Amino acid sequence: MNFNGILTLVAIFIGFSNACPTNRSLSGHTNTITSFVNLINGNIATGSLDSNIIIWNPYNGQMVKKIPLKQKINQLIQIKNGNLISGLENGEIQILDPNTAKMVKTLKSAENASISILLLIKDNILASSTNSSSIKLWNIEKGILIRTINEINIKYFHLLADNQLATVISLNKTKSKIKIWNIENGDLIQTILFDENINLALYLNNRMLAIVSDTPVIKLLDYNTGKLVFNFTSHFGKINQLYNIDNEKLASVSTDKTIKVWNYKNRTLIKTIYSDDHISKVQPLTVGFVIALSLDNKLSVWQINNTDLIKEVEIINANNLYKIKDLYVAVLNHNNYDIAVFDYTAKKCLQSPIDKEGAFKYLLQTIGVGFVSVYQIITGKI
Repeated sequence: MNFNGILTLVAIFIGFSNACPTNRSLSGHTNTITSFVNLINGNIATGSLDSNIIIWNPYNGQMVKKIPLKQKINQLIQIKNGNLISGLENGEIQILDPNTAKMVKTLKSAENASISILLLIKDNILASSTNSSSIKLWNIEKGILIRTINEINIKYFHLLADNQLATVISLNKTKSKIKIWNIENGDLIQTILFDENINLALYLNNRMLAIVSDTPVIKLLDYNTGKLVFNFTSHFGKINQLYNIDNEKLASVSTDKTIKVWNYKNRTLIKTIYSDDHISKVQPLTVGFVIALSLDNKLSVWQINNTDLIKEVEIINANNLYKIKDLYVAVLNHNNYDIAVFDYTAKKCLQSPIDKEGAFKYLLQTIGVGFVSVYQIITGKI
């Protein structure tokens, strides 16, 4: 099967036996893994509530180094020069060199609130948000605070085109607002009020946001004019995830146990994918691929353009999935402390040899129980 140029959705659910042997997984953390980063050199880095950053080689399963910090790590990102930025429980932002494990810089503010969100605005501009809801813009080269955007009840924020930032703010259970800011000068450009509680907002292109409230409707918002321009109305349950795929398609995940793929440019429904249980997360893998985690531990892969079942594997107690380069996926086990790495197209765990029954049997032994099912979205066949 040739995957090149084909958009694939991978949905993951949960199973019931055959644990991955601990010596075959990436074990080293003692508390929940909060962040997963693909490093420029091909390694991966994980940040954890155990206050450690661990650098791994995902291809041989070896721990490269462990970097202890003094605070719980809420988020970890990598910047262009290869350094890692960590958002800590005490409100500090630490910049370190993963090759030498040396601290490069520490960004501190007057607040001691826990860092909840880090977003790289430009190569040298970082936006951070705390549990107290303010947004701070930092020059990470100089290590200085540029400005603070003071708001309360910020649910999340998005980088938009033309140096703009959108903040989604909850007013109460039935009202919310979106504010558009100029990053360069901190000026408020526009405030858009809604008589509904916005749960999700996703940046699509240089004029559109997709927004979702408690209803099963996806609304397209022109944030330049503040007007709603279109409604997608095919779901029957609450929508809990939105994903922008290839800057043309929109994937939505609902409690009605479906993933729907839309073309938001011509405003049509491309395909509906039906699962056996609720899907908890979708994660892009690479160009043309996405992966989704569901509650019954089944891992399913779909193609948008032709939907026959490609393959099926099993996996145990998966909590989260991330991409590693092209086709490799890291799976956190049920306690969120370990990682198992496998190639889902080859059905093979990278941390174990293939036994006499082949890669498929090996993956069952190594990753455990669950399913990977690949569907072609046009025909809907399993």
